[in-house]
Amino acid sequence: MKNKRLVLSVFYMCFFFSLTCASPIDFSCGNIRITVEEYTGAVSLYRKINPEIIEDEKKQDELTKEDNTESPIIKRYTGAAGTKFGALPESSYILAKEKDTADKRIQWEPLLDTSRYTSNTAYYVLLDSGVFKLARSASMQIDASVNAKENTVRVDFTLKKIAKITVLMHVFSSKPDVPADSIHVELIMKNLKDTESFMAIKAVYDTYLGEGFKYHFSTANKDAIDSEIVFEDMSTEKWICSQNATASIRFLLHGDTITSPRSATLANKDVFLTNTWQPPAKIGRRFNSLFSYNNSALSIIWKPVYVASEKTAVLGYYITTSERGAEPAAYENVKAAMKKETVAMTGSTIESSDAFIDYEYIQKLLNRIEQLGLEPDKADPTEIEYLKREVEDIIQQLEQ
Repeated sequence: MKNKRLVLSVFYMCFFFSLTCASPIDFSCGNIRITVEEYTGAVSLYRKINPEIIEDEKKQDELTKEDNTESPIIKRYTGAAGTKFGALPESSYILAKEKDTADKRIQWEPLLDTSRYTSNTAYYVLLDSGVFKLARSASMQIDASVNAKENTVRVDFTLKKIAKITVLMHVFSSKPDVPADSIHVELIMKNLKDTESFMAIKAVYDTYLGEGFKYHFSTANKDAIDSEIVFEDMSTEKWICSQNATASIRFLLHGDTITSPRSATLANKDVFLTNTWQPPAKIGRRFNSLFSYNNSALSIIWKPVYVASEKTAVLGYYITTSERGAEPAAYENVKAAMKKETVAMTGSTIESSDAFIDYEYIQKLLNRIEQLGLEPDKADPTEIEYLKREVEDIIQQLEQ
């Protein structure tokens, strides 16, 4: 009996130690900061806010009242001069306790609910007939890492012998001479089973900014959204934005390099806690529930696909940010900026540039197309679509 108690005591001590001592991933680049709690896989996003120094306290009080917010007076951060188009500002991979020691005036505004016990931000996977939340469990392993050279945060969720879901967040600058303000998100589903699998991804973001503002959300077609709504086609709405007087976060969900979702739902965060794949939102209902008031969130669901054994399917979209009421970057900006980046694809890495005709790059494309022609079973639909668009762009450039 004593031995049994000793074993249980050691187990609980180890379990508690693993919970309290797992250090989070904390990565910042330009105006973007991403943290990942490696034990749970919880992701948080932040926007850098650079305050304006105002010596006249009376003037500061007047401006604060005018903005109708308690946030400190801030101005738009324009970045260091001389940053070349497509080049990223210097990034850092540091622990949270070491942050902002150089300038205490800089603050990081949370773009999502960051509370460990109340935030509903998470990813879900539909596997055949089962729904799994991507969070640590007895059957799920979580690994998080940072590639500071490529300004990328990676989180791998692995269901042993079933599936591996990777959340890849690449931080970049949407415009010349502006520090990083955007994130390219790739959701990669890999089938680890010996047979074909039916797979889909759902992303839930527990938004924060709009809850204390004059309206919760906006889209390209709707200036103010204050009640639950479901979008089954984003071709008109294009994006969903949550903002206040301090910062903005925009989810770009439509474009020729974006995987448009099957549905996007705005509802009280408790609506997304159910086990049903499609959240039971009620159109027109205020963002309230029995347990939380005025607490909204966003659910994005992509259509299911059949994935062969050991094959992958990739979904992509963008998150852009801004401060002090400025407009977050539009799709046209991020699309142009990403053409300057190294494009990571399954099985290959290809660099693209539309500044001039790069014949070495064209040869890489041709070699890859020839390889896929010889091994059609290794062809990935996402990569084929990408190659098709690149060839069309090159032909257009040659004609010009």
